Amino acid sequence: MKIEISKRGTEAFYDELAYLTVARNKIRNNPKKKVIKLSSHMRSYAILNILLIIACSLLYFLVYKSLFLIFMNGIFSLSFMLSVFVLFALDNRITAARKVEGTYTLEIDEEGICYSIHHTSYKLVWEEIEYIIFNKRTICFLPKSKYKALLAVNMIYADKVKEVLKKYNKTKLIVDNNK
Repeated sequence: MKIEISKRGTEAFYDELAYLTVARNKIRNNPKKKVIKLSSHMRSYAILNILLIIACSLLYFLVYKSLFLIFMNGIFSLSFMLSVFVLFALDNRITAARKVEGTYTLEIDEEGICYSIHHTSYKLVWEEIEYIIFNKRTICFLPKSKYKALLAVNMIYADKVKEVLKKYNKTKLIVDNNK
């Protein structure tokens, strides 16, 4: 069955997809793990770094002047800059992904899954798929190998995908995290 993908994902869809890409090994070990928004996670990390910078600065100026506190302040400052850089990079990637126009298709047959974007296609045979995870905004086809592409489509196609999976008797691969 061929599914034409006409609905592009929202910013939240791409944020969830970014987390799936980054945390695919954690998800492979625990497929029931709830998917979080990567941008929220990075914002929390940046705020924590700011608080640690303030704490180290206060300790240095009010209690104990030490080289260690200056060093720790530098480490937390670098960590803060890194988290801000990741946030901007993530935002740019999401914006770029949302602007891409073209034809997208998801083809599911007796051999496996084929996801086509423009003139490029990614194929996973059934033996290569470890889980098909239904998250809040994404349907993720998680391969067993870390060298294979992680495929994902918008959750609005869930009914069609479940119907085809039932047809090919592949419902045992489904992990439903959409609750």
